[in-house]
Amino acid sequence: MNKEEEMQEKAIQFELLKQQVEAIEKQIAELEAKTSELTMVQQSINEIKGQRGKEILVPMGSGVFLKGNLASDSEMLVELGANVVAGKSAKETVAVIQKQLKEIDRIKDQMREDLFKFIAQMEQLEPEIVKYYSEKK
Repeated sequence: MNKEEEMQEKAIQFELLKQQVEAIEKQIAELEAKTSELTMVQQSINEIKGQRGKEILVPMGSGVFLKGNLASDSEMLVELGANVVAGKSAKETVAVIQKQLKEIDRIKDQMREDLFKFIAQMEQLEPEIVKYYSEKK
């Protein structure tokens, strides 16, 4: 393999790493949004304690709400996955949310490690690629 082919290969490798970095950054941002959503749900659960019978607004989607009364401030319906829903106490629901938050944090930490590895590889490749193509001109 001659120098030109080697540099082309390194440039391709650099672009692939760049795409992986962008994908990981996007996934981390999505996980951050999920973390925010779960944190807001957890806060809402804490806020409804003692509010049984009070009027609430139930989100229907797309900015549409339905007025209703809070039938229970202690039992929640929680999606367990695959469209399976189970009744849980407020305390159990918060525990499920906390477990999900911990798992998201673990995944984000792993993704950040991968991100740093890819960035380090890019930083190693970039000077050599830039030098080669600037000398080639």
